Amino acid sequence: DRYIELTKARLYAEDPRSKETAQQVLVFVLDQFLRLGSGDVHLEGLTDEEKRKIIRTLPMGAALYMPNHAMLYLGEVNGHIYVINALDEFYDLDHKLQKSARITVNTLDLMRAGGETWLTSLTTALVPWEEQTPAAPE
Repeated sequence: DRYIELTKARLYAEDPRSKETAQQVLVFVLDQFLRLGSGDVHLEGLTDEEKRKIIRTLPMGAALYMPNHAMLYLGEVNGHIYVINALDEFYDLDHKLQKSARITVNTLDLMRAGGETWLTSLTTALVPWEEQTPAAPE
């Protein structure tokens, strides 16, 4: 239900490309939801582009997981997906180890020790709350 609500604006958009993309993502997300039997969206084994399509449907604050790490989705700016998380160290785009030990806002373009980006390493997305529509005033 929440995925349908999140995509309604795009489903009714006049731009046919936007409408088609929304329909494809909606079908995929609903398919994944039904397969899992829960609100978790399984991302493991998907391409980076498939993961991007799913993440774009999530509300700000959705939880994203990769092995040994969790983060909160903040949104997308200029094609880069931003998250907030706590980390001790990470590999930058030049593959240099950076020490951090703080709360950071970063993109999923960061590298992990094995050479994969954070986006590639994502395994699960979760919206741990129900989207609430405000009641109409009486």
